[in-house]
Amino acid sequence: MKICYLADADSIHTYRWITYFSKKGHKVSLISFKPPCFDYQGVDIFLIKKIKNSPRTSSHFLNFLPILFQINKLKNQIKPDLFHALSSSKGWFAALLGFKPLIFTIADPGIFSIPFQRKLPKIYKILNRYALKKADLLVCDGENTRKAMIEFGANPQKIKIIRYGVDTEKFKPEKPNQELKNKFFTSDDKIIISVKPLRKECDVESLIRAIPSVLKEVPEAKFLIVGDGEEKEKLISLSKSLGISSAIKFVGWVLSEDLPKYFNIAKIFVCTSLVETGLASSTAEAMACGVPIVVSDSGDNKIFIKDGENGFIFPPRGSEILAEKLIVLLKSESLWQKFYLAHRKWIEENNNYQKEMEKMEKIYKQIINERKN
Repeated sequence: MKICYLADADSIHTYRWITYFSKKGHKVSLISFKPPCFDYQGVDIFLIKKIKNSPRTSSHFLNFLPILFQINKLKNQIKPDLFHALSSSKGWFAALLGFKPLIFTIADPGIFSIPFQRKLPKIYKILNRYALKKADLLVCDGENTRKAMIEFGANPQKIKIIRYGVDTEKFKPEKPNQELKNKFFTSDDKIIISVKPLRKECDVESLIRAIPSVLKEVPEAKFLIVGDGEEKEKLISLSKSLGISSAIKFVGWVLSEDLPKYFNIAKIFVCTSLVETGLASSTAEAMACGVPIVVSDSGDNKIFIKDGENGFIFPPRGSEILAEKLIVLLKSESLWQKFYLAHRKWIEENNNYQKEMEKMEKIYKQIINERKN
């Protein structure tokens, strides 16, 4: 197969998705708005040039026609068997240029109603609806996104759920790396880890606000904040004002290949997000490593996590309830063991990267065959 993706080359999801099909022997091309930060061996990458790089809406309009022209030129040059657009804006361009057959994945929270989110221009909603209508197939990674697509006018019959999946050979329970743990805390400390961008929608602030209550009950609790973003300085300042700086380490971004080591030194994984498209990759990866989880009631979390059975769920922005859940789990070794044993098996059966990509490959072949016939 000749597959052309419209996606951001700096995304780990793009990298994992594309390299799977490249390694399977398919001819893969990538049209990207951003330069790669991974080694895409065997993949032809075409970088789109912008007149102005800025998050402002005015810049988007300024770049629109030049981008459209470049992508159309590449479309005629590459001539793949199918196109797959990953994320809203890529779907807009593909739909407007009449890419066929077109698979469209909305992998960003742009179609969700988020209370704090600035109001997006009406044109964005119009373009999303247009792309959803024009695509031959719609792919998403969870029921939460599927419902949002339907609310936007998508045909339910055109939607397939393909999860990003977890590489269970890479993410698995292992003996804790004491050298890594001692780099941050002592060997007796109980580490709670968060692996999310430090942005408003990820609400790591709720975790920070929960920490004082946890430390009163479990003084040996320590917190590892993995990730970066515009909220970082605010969160560091908040931790200082609460007098808990010594119990927290902000470690910035960690390479994907190193994440399993971080998960395996953790006692608990926490996800505080206010919005998720499905089951967050970091949540699934922590589960694959057997780490007991405490997650907010967002995305598809409630579908897969049964509160008190295989993890804990707390209401978004519910820092007090989050603290209570963490304390209970830190104090109960039997409950911790119960959650630990439940996660790995579930991931292997329901969110396995290899199995999910095999599903996608079958769909690609089916669409190409239908097109030929």
